Amino acid sequence: MKMDLQQELVYTQLKQENELRIEEDEKKRSPISHAMPIRLTWTGTARCNMRCPMCQVDRRKAAVEYPELTLDKLERIAKEFFPTLKYINLTRRGEPFMDPNFNRIVELCEQYSVKMDINTNGTLMNEKWLSRILPLLSDVKVSIDSPTDDMFERIRTGGKLGAVLDNVRHFIRLRKQMLEPADYPKLSFEVTLMKSNVDQIGSIIKLAQDLGVECVKAYHLFVFHPEFEGESLVFYKERFNQAFKECMELGKELGVEVKMAEPFLLSGKPKILENRTCPRIWRRLWIDFNGDILPCLHPMRRVLGNMNSDNIMDIWNSPAYQGIRKGEDPMCNRCGWLKVSDNKSPIPYDDAFLCHTWKILEDYRTNKAPEEKTIGAEYDVLWSRRTAQMPLP
Repeated sequence: MKMDLQQELVYTQLKQENELRIEEDEKKRSPISHAMPIRLTWTGTARCNMRCPMCQVDRRKAAVEYPELTLDKLERIAKEFFPTLKYINLTRRGEPFMDPNFNRIVELCEQYSVKMDINTNGTLMNEKWLSRILPLLSDVKVSIDSPTDDMFERIRTGGKLGAVLDNVRHFIRLRKQMLEPADYPKLSFEVTLMKSNVDQIGSIIKLAQDLGVECVKAYHLFVFHPEFEGESLVFYKERFNQAFKECMELGKELGVEVKMAEPFLLSGKPKILENRTCPRIWRRLWIDFNGDILPCLHPMRRVLGNMNSDNIMDIWNSPAYQGIRKGEDPMCNRCGWLKVSDNKSPIPYDDAFLCHTWKILEDYRTNKAPEEKTIGAEYDVLWSRRTAQMPLP
């Protein structure tokens, strides 16, 4: 249900005032937030129509039933948060177009003037949906792990590269037809970096340029299943570093924005980077598909409450959340998000986390101390944790 212009202006004003309060809290490093979060990661479902072998959700076995956020929970969160919310990021472990409440999410975003940030495999992003949601989109990331049919279908089991690229073409055509350039949602290809495709990233950048996709993002594989360990670029650091250099240069040449994981530090000491305030803890909230409320995607899974039993705003300013904003929570120790990366300097990754993610998760499940170390370099920052996914409940 689309709102009238007057109601839209009311929500715009509410969102602007709320963001100003956030900026004040950040400046003062206030432990108490005097505002509402402006970005919500809503993990509504783990459903997916692909069976990618590197996915955290193990779809290689018989179907596993995970909880889902129900419609009543969606309505509750919308009433409380959407008037001041600017962005909703839909499901990080499933396919957002398969969320049974996707249509209602779209209606609520229309009603409250909330922008949608979507990570998708692209197979269901068809012309019918795009005609409806394009004005609501702020950022769309389509997973493309190879520019060749054979490799794409080997990595993204159940998908067809041609069908995904057709949907990308529909997106670009409809975006041009329906919107002014200033209102275009950003369109990116998102790549999981691994041994099998590291030499193909340049071809993906060229494909993006040919189609009119403005950005390519490429980040390291997390090894959630031990038999996939040989795909980790932890074991091919020089190879990745050379690919990084070539791809960054190619992106500049072709006019495609390229965002890649920083190169590996091979020797010597890392560049000293500036500290920063966490860009998330006054702005963003995660709600997992079992209702758990989390402050970030840190794999230590710092659960602060559950929307099934707790008042979310009470949690937002709870002693535990205030401790995180004060910098007192052990979860934040050594977190790479507290460093300002220049996106080009070699860094010492916590390699064990990248290539032994499965073991780290087993340790969490059995309450053992997780392995935390960098291989080949001593440093006090766990860089890999900046983009780590959450353990499944």
